[in-house]
Amino acid sequence: MRAFATLLVSALMSFLSGCTTSVWEAGCRLQTRPQTPLNRPYPRSHLQIAGAADGVVLAGEFSHPSGDGPFPGVVLISGSEPTDRDAYVLGHKPFLVLADFLVRRGYAVFRYDVRGFGRSSGNTGEANDWDFAADAAAALHWLRGQRRVDSARVGYIGHSQGGFKAPVAAQIEPPSFMVLLASGIQPTATLLLAQARQQSVEQGLNADQLDRQESELRDIFAIVKQSPDADGASIAVRDWALSQGASIRRAQQLADRFATPWMLGELQRNSELYGPVDGAIAALLSAYQGPVLALLAARDTLVPAADNAPHMRPLLAHPLSSVSVLAGLNHFLQPAVRGDMEEVCEIATTIDPAALERIAEWLDQATLAVHD
Repeated sequence: MRAFATLLVSALMSFLSGCTTSVWEAGCRLQTRPQTPLNRPYPRSHLQIAGAADGVVLAGEFSHPSGDGPFPGVVLISGSEPTDRDAYVLGHKPFLVLADFLVRRGYAVFRYDVRGFGRSSGNTGEANDWDFAADAAAALHWLRGQRRVDSARVGYIGHSQGGFKAPVAAQIEPPSFMVLLASGIQPTATLLLAQARQQSVEQGLNADQLDRQESELRDIFAIVKQSPDADGASIAVRDWALSQGASIRRAQQLADRFATPWMLGELQRNSELYGPVDGAIAALLSAYQGPVLALLAARDTLVPAADNAPHMRPLLAHPLSSVSVLAGLNHFLQPAVRGDMEEVCEIATTIDPAALERIAEWLDQATLAVHD
């Protein structure tokens, strides 16, 4: 038996979660974050709106410039991890910083707690990307109906996995434009293998351990993909881990992490687990005829720009669409040296000012084109 089996739990699970409840994470909360706005001199309201058709209620904040407008508007869509309306990570509040910047530039913004998290209702653990995308679509539908918002100039801004949710949501509530930040075109299994290896290298695993870990992860992905549902996947993953010498506790940890509706949907949406392009995402981006801005980051170790940007460019048909790789930035669009999660805590900047300007300048062009 392979008693090595559950290195995945310590190496990969902490990496995928992005942040932890450890003493280290608590220390990150105490770091100075100069971009976090202390004064927001514009109208904003905390409210609840109807989410997707299953009755979820989304709690969020609607903010907009002073005056009657109508203003162009955006809905912010977070990535794969449950998060609040600020997209909190390691002491940073990137969605708060982005929203504040955009409101000051003339945009109305709605951002919300992910279903089952913060003040939103629902169950995060039982949802997949289609459920989260339906919530985003509901949010855009609501935003489009506000009297201070120009209904013809509203769109999605998605970060990381939010860049997949955005084109899915576009099938439900079509946007005028989309902005995809640090979002990939690779299949989830391909990304996770690369992420696990990167994190484990940083933790000092040797070549044999890295190969064994990848083999185990491939085994788990295959088990989940072949399962009829999340409950069946949970049993199968747990049984597999026990057969490899894992303790009952570790086996259950693996099942809880990988045998979820979200992971099942990610692994089953393509016939092939691995490859350079996720066919489902590619089809959605090709089908969308509006302008798209895709910004990737050169020091992103979660969604490598070199493996994703070249495959995204041919998919975007609108003449205003653009795919850019931002030099020196990490997955959260911070100026970075290493690009790892620990560095996210160390960096004072939440979002590089040049990246914020790039987003706003493109939005100005896209919304003007829609208006004309």
